[in-house]
Amino acid sequence: MNIAKSKVKKCIRETIEVTSIENLKCCGFYIIEDKIHHYIHCEGQTLDENIYNGEYDYLYDYDDIIRIYNQKKFTLKDIDEKVFDKIQEMINKKEKYDTTIAMFIKSIKEINNKKLQICKFNGKVKKLYREYIGNFKKWSEFYEEDITEYKSHIYDLEEINLFLKVDFELINENKENLLKSTIKLYGIEIF
Repeated sequence: MNIAKSKVKKCIRETIEVTSIENLKCCGFYIIEDKIHHYIHCEGQTLDENIYNGEYDYLYDYDDIIRIYNQKKFTLKDIDEKVFDKIQEMINKKEKYDTTIAMFIKSIKEINNKKLQICKFNGKVKKLYREYIGNFKKWSEFYEEDITEYKSHIYDLEEINLFLKVDFELINENKENLLKSTIKLYGIEIF
């Protein structure tokens, strides 16, 4: 994912040309579905639908820089550089996040076709999550019906907007402590 300096410059000039400082509410760049978009929101206009709905991965607003420019404290070249650098930071952050998620998913998929006790599998998923992502807000534990009926469990990893679905075969059921039952994983799906 990339954006040319000339494109950033063009967007900044467009913002300056089509808005007056009095009616500029916000402007910026955002990433959605690995594409960079520019938006300008002026008083009396409808806000970009993706911004309004919060449907973006990363956002960088630069209306504060435009206001400072209008006070003659920045040159256009200064603005071009500052905004371009911030967009590059946003891109780098997104790419680092994507790489981290990919490594987490790869590590989880390496467990596929292995026999483990449910509690050990659960612990491994937690460990990998902490290693790659960080601490989680909530954790979806295995329930009895996951083990005995569905032979499947879904982890809701809401912090990273993913679901991890694990399908397994129950190899050895421990009726006293179901979490010590042995399972063989045969399907790991991320969505």
